[in-house]
Amino acid sequence: MNLKLIAAVAVIVVIVALGLAFSNIFQNPNQGTTDLLIDAVEWISEGDYTTMSIPIQNVGGMPVTIESISVRKSGSGSTEYTDNDPIGINSGENTIASGGAEVFYWNSGKSSAPFDFLQSGETYVIKVTCGTGSFFEETVTAPTEMW
Repeated sequence: MNLKLIAAVAVIVVIVALGLAFSNIFQNPNQGTTDLLIDAVEWISEGDYTTMSIPIQNVGGMPVTIESISVRKSGSGSTEYTDNDPIGINSGENTIASGGAEVFYWNSGKSSAPFDFLQSGETYVIKVTCGTGSFFEETVTAPTEMW
């Protein structure tokens, strides 16, 4: 048998094995993913209008920039009202670090929704859109006795 051929095959096998090993060692399976959780929404009465307090957790492998938060009534054909400049109340930022969390407020005034858009007992869909273009939705129902 040709020793040069055996040596060449052995080198190729070692290179492929090392490539696979380094790929598995240095590649975080969550790295590069965006995954958000919207926790329990709180409804806050502020004078004559109601605000939604929306806690968001980043459970993905990279920081996430929240580009917008939209709310619409549940059901087809509902108008979506969007806050295009959401700011976290704790950090003053719209970016959430991997493993971090932030709370955002949504109110009708900042999103051009009708003044009385948020109503007790109604069901709404919250849509959080990230800088990557991905979005996450959560359906919530306002308490029946909040005002």
